[in-house]
Amino acid sequence: MVRSNTPCRLLMSVPGIGVLSALAYVSTVEDPARFSQSRSVGAHLGLTPR
Repeated sequence: MVRSNTPCRLLMSVPGIGVLSALAYVSTVEDPARFSQSRSVGAHLGLTPR
């Protein structure tokens, strides 16, 4: 299922990103266009302060 998903395949082309990381990102973020800045994604995921 993940390998047939275009966003997941693109993410998995980045060194260090595997199936689980790509799936977690795609299922959590859903639509990256809803974030005005890339740093907002990290805050949404709880990886960086807002």
